[in-house]
Amino acid sequence: MLSEPQQDGHLLVYPPAQPIGRAKRLLHVNGVTSSAERQLQDLETLVWLTLDRPLDIVGIHNSTSGYRGDLLESMMGKAELAQFWPERLSADNDKRLQKYADMLKLLCDRTLPPEADILAELQQQRQDLAITLGEAAQKLPFDLDIMRRLPFIQNMNWDDFEAYLYGSYPAGAPRSILRLAYEVVQSIRSGSEVIILAHSQGSIIAAQALHILQRFFRPYTKWIEALHCIFYGPAVMVDDLPPLLRPQTILIQHRQDLVAEAFSNLRHVYCQRLRV
Repeated sequence: MLSEPQQDGHLLVYPPAQPIGRAKRLLHVNGVTSSAERQLQDLETLVWLTLDRPLDIVGIHNSTSGYRGDLLESMMGKAELAQFWPERLSADNDKRLQKYADMLKLLCDRTLPPEADILAELQQQRQDLAITLGEAAQKLPFDLDIMRRLPFIQNMNWDDFEAYLYGSYPAGAPRSILRLAYEVVQSIRSGSEVIILAHSQGSIIAAQALHILQRFFRPYTKWIEALHCIFYGPAVMVDDLPPLLRPQTILIQHRQDLVAEAFSNLRHVYCQRLRV
């Protein structure tokens, strides 16, 4: 039996409803404090809700380390999303995003088992793909000693910790982000229509994956026609999404979502700007 951290980025399915290669595929990304057992319950509910029009339902597991650790991951993911806004995309951020797309290409060149450790799969290519830290490492706006006390960080060696913070991998939940992007690519390549259903931190994970996918497919744009997103919460704003994906995405507000409410001030500022 795998522990909760060991299932990070793994695929989950409701056992009586195994995927059979249907024309539509739903990829579910769970939110904060949601264990694998809880996500399986969500998948079961989705199966029963779609009995009239069945589709393949697969969970991309975002492992939990507790509310504080999950919220920190969400904050890191949100900070990175802000750097991908078109008006903020610097040369360094553009380079980092391209590195993520390069990682995705490496993953998509092979068939990954449901229980693959995504970062371990990329480990062999690390020397070629790692991003030079340069002076950025000296300007990290976090107290490293405090951060390293967090449970999910204690399980990392120092090299993984540096990569997690400085950009060799997507910030926040790299295994889940890259696994989701991989599953979208493989689904589209097989001719399936894809629906991403995400809530809470899951919507941050999905938004990061969308930016990587847009760079991966560039300049080809027809892939967007096969993708639809439903973000429940959500913890992201329209500006966090790639412009091409905004018409394909539905954002559903929910006042009791912990992560969404943690960013509620940002959301209110955004709503004020819309009214102006």
